[in-house]
Amino acid sequence: MKNSKLKLSMMFFALTVGLAAIAGQAIADNDGDDDGYRGRGYNNGDDDNRKGGFFGGENRFRGKADVATVAGVLYKKECGSCHFAYQPGLLPSRSWEKIMAGLEDHFGDNAELLEEDQVEITRYLIVNSADYSTYKASIKISSSLAGSSPMRITETPYFVKEHNEIPVRMWKNNPKVKSLSYCDRCHTNAKAGSFNEHDVKIPGFEQWDD
Repeated sequence: MKNSKLKLSMMFFALTVGLAAIAGQAIADNDGDDDGYRGRGYNNGDDDNRKGGFFGGENRFRGKADVATVAGVLYKKECGSCHFAYQPGLLPSRSWEKIMAGLEDHFGDNAELLEEDQVEITRYLIVNSADYSTYKASIKISSSLAGSSPMRITETPYFVKEHNEIPVRMWKNNPKVKSLSYCDRCHTNAKAGSFNEHDVKIPGFEQWDD
């Protein structure tokens, strides 16, 4: 019964965000290619405005943030109490739906919530997901997926591309980092939605600059 109610609630909610998807696609259809990824809001050839950020540099749409900051109070409370409160704009809505539908086995842990809390958090994540965001990093992440629904942010093609030059010894073999999933261990302004490479400080190493 719980799952049925949740599914009905999310189906109804999906209708309300459908218009946002149409609007986002309309923007996407009118833009060029950037760093090999076709998406919304790119100005092909404008390299000076694209460089500088770990996720593509200064954001012409939303100031200096690469993704929207976390505003969901319940999401911060329930999810941020266990790990870094990842910005919804780092994954597409379909990925968040899959994650929220499997909380009984959340990457090895049971993270089940009250039904009403699960619905509210899922709604928040979907509305603010990469699909519907005008923040540049979210646009690039969404555009790099080609319809896939990764369960981990670190599995998105754009994330992989942006981190592939970092030597394993600097993170995986680094006891102060261990995994690229710990965004705030190296990105000093991660909570503010800024992943500029000039703000990257890998524990135990000099300031990172590729």
